[in-house]
Amino acid sequence: LRATPKLEKAYHETAKKALIFCKENKRLTEFKKLSDLLRNHYNLILKGKHKPEYQSLLKIEYHLETKIIQLEAACELNMWKEASNIAEDIYNLNMHDYFYKSMKANIIEPELAMIVENMPSNSKNATSEEQEQKKEVDNEKEKEKKAEGSNELNKSAQQQGSLSKTQEEGGAGTVGVVDDMNKDTKGEDEQMNVQANESSANANYVLAKSKENLKNWVAIFYEKMADILFVYESELFHGLAWLKYCFHILNYKKSVTEKEKSFICTKAVLAVLSIPLIGNKKKNEDYAKIFEAHKKMSQLLGHTSVPLKESLKNGLRVRNILNCADENVQKLYSIIENQFTPLSLCLECEVLLKELESTEHKLYINKIKE
Repeated sequence: LRATPKLEKAYHETAKKALIFCKENKRLTEFKKLSDLLRNHYNLILKGKHKPEYQSLLKIEYHLETKIIQLEAACELNMWKEASNIAEDIYNLNMHDYFYKSMKANIIEPELAMIVENMPSNSKNATSEEQEQKKEVDNEKEKEKKAEGSNELNKSAQQQGSLSKTQEEGGAGTVGVVDDMNKDTKGEDEQMNVQANESSANANYVLAKSKENLKNWVAIFYEKMADILFVYESELFHGLAWLKYCFHILNYKKSVTEKEKSFICTKAVLAVLSIPLIGNKKKNEDYAKIFEAHKKMSQLLGHTSVPLKESLKNGLRVRNILNCADENVQKLYSIIENQFTPLSLCLECEVLLKELESTEHKLYINKIKE
């Protein structure tokens, strides 16, 4: 099933149903086995990618959709180690490059081009060159038919002068036939244009739908990565992941309510505030290893360089994220980052932090206090 191109969709549908079953019934062991099985299947496809029959099995959309569902299930089951492995699998699918390339232009992607090519010949999108060639051929045929009709008229006029009236009627009849043929060819051209417009509209619909799905998958990826990094107490990259999620929602989501906008912006500000001034470095850790780990995590989140707290603070000013946050959180940010009041800092922050205890953002209180 996994190595048959025609059954690829059935393979992924079966995998998604199995993942949802494990999530709903809390089957942790089976979920781990299923994750390993899916990973091994994909690695086997990569090993045989030089084979022509395996090329169609490397479509990123099918694998990406399955992996996103797998990532959501792992986070819901609190299998954070497995969730981080799945996130790395998603990165290895080149999700970030695929997303930015698909957003740049309305060019039909390979998968969609194959759909258009597999349509019936009558419904294919005829190009302008093909239409011009058809028109030229039709015009030449019309000229030949007209020339033949005129030659016949001349010959009949020379041979029989007495039957000129009947010949003129016959000539008029041939011209009428030619006109009928012209109407038929025009009707065929109009039908071809209508079918071409319908096929292009179908292709654009499929492309728009795939882009919308891709936007949703990228948003889910950033959101789940933020959850994973929060559990692993990586405050710096948790802040980066949530900031990327916030940017993505504001840039690509069509309708964002004020309540939703305030929630994600407030959480982004608190995530940046919870980043410690001095990193949680242990005594025996190597700086080179830490830098490589941070570099790898940055790439996983689609970031070009290792972030700093200052760079994330600057990111809050983009798209007015700081101004869209809750008023109390704005005051808290101003006291901690903009004002230098060491004597009254704790008292002022304590009042504002108490108001967060009754909200969904109470997870950040202890980290900000530290």
